[in-house]
Amino acid sequence: MTDRADVSVCYSLQSNDCYFLLDRFLKLQRSGVTVDVRPIIGGVIRVPELFQNCSPQ
Repeated sequence: MTDRADVSVCYSLQSNDCYFLLDRFLKLQRSGVTVDVRPIIGGVIRVPELFQNCSPQ
């Protein structure tokens, strides 16, 4: 059995809650936990038609 821990996080760039959790993710990483942060933009998922005419950048 392994003692290794991995965490995958879908981190919303528009969420205040995720902003306040960032320091906790970094603390986990310093303690040896592998933290895989996947940034997302939540509005694109909820209302995709608002972003259809935008530049991909």
